[in-house]
Amino acid sequence: MRHAFVTATTVLTALLLLTHGTMAQDKDPRITDLVSRMRADIEATKTAETEMTLRLDVVGLPTPPQLQRMVIHTWRDHENMRVEMPHMNAVTVISDNELTMYQGAAGFAVHIPADAMVQIKAQQEQVLARVGLPNDPGEMIVALLEKGMATVAGEESVDGVDCWVIQLAPDSFEAMMGSGMPMGGMLGGMGGGGIVAKFSDISMLMGKDTAVPKRMDTSLTLTQPNGVVIKVGLQIAFTKVEYGVEIPAALFSFEIPEGVQVVEWTVDKPVDQVMQEIQEAAMGGAEEVEE
Repeated sequence: MRHAFVTATTVLTALLLLTHGTMAQDKDPRITDLVSRMRADIEATKTAETEMTLRLDVVGLPTPPQLQRMVIHTWRDHENMRVEMPHMNAVTVISDNELTMYQGAAGFAVHIPADAMVQIKAQQEQVLARVGLPNDPGEMIVALLEKGMATVAGEESVDGVDCWVIQLAPDSFEAMMGSGMPMGGMLGGMGGGGIVAKFSDISMLMGKDTAVPKRMDTSLTLTQPNGVVIKVGLQIAFTKVEYGVEIPAALFSFEIPEGVQVVEWTVDKPVDQVMQEIQEAAMGGAEEVEE
C-alpha cells in the first residue's frame, strides 16, 4: 500500500504541473468560442494563481487519509512554478530552470539540476513537435482542442456556473505525460522498471462564458511490475483561478529540510534508474516518518 501511496503522490504532482494552464475542433462553434476566449487571455495565464480541492479514490483498496481530500495551491510566473499540497507536506518548485520536488509525508525529495532540465525540455519539445503540440501548458491545451484531440461531450453546472464538458483523448494526454516534461517524464517513464500508468475518461469542465476551468475528472490504471493493477479515480475542483496576477518571487525558492534523502536526476541517469532511486528513497523515508 505504501508503494501505491508513493506512486499516487508522483501522479498528482505530474498532473498538476501538466494541467496548470488554460484549456478546447474548429468545426464545433462551442470549441471555436472557447478557443477564441482562451487565445485572448493566453498571455495572462502565464502568471496565475490557482487553488484546487482534489479527491482521490483507490478502487478496492482503502485510500490513505492524505489522498481522500486535499487542498492544493499552485502559482505560475512564466517558466517558474510552485505547487503546494499541505496535507501531504509536499512542495514542488520549478525555478531558474531547476526542479525541486519535496515529498514530506513520504520522506524524500527529487532535484533536477539545470543541465538535466535543459536536456529534458529538449526531449519534450521533440516529442510534442511530432504530434504538432507546443510546450507551453496553456498553448498546449488550446492546440489539443484546435486539432480535434478534444470534443464537447455535454454540459453541466458547477457552483452555479454553466460549463461545457470537454472530453480529452486519453492517448493525447498520455503523449503529454510521456513527452519528457519534468514530472510527466518521470511518470511516463515508469514503464521501464516500475509502474505503467494509463489514463481514461479524461474530462475538463470549462465555463461557457469565461473558458476558465471549474473541474477535472479522470480515471487512472497503474500496473505494477508484479502485475498488480490499481485503479484510481481522480477529481480536481478549481476553487480559485486568477490570471495576470503578481506572484512574489520568494514563492519560487525552496530549501529541502536537512536530513531528507535527495534523489539527484542528473544527465547521465536513465529514467529507470531515477525511478528506482525514488522508490527506494520513498520506502526508507516513509519508514523514518512513521517512526
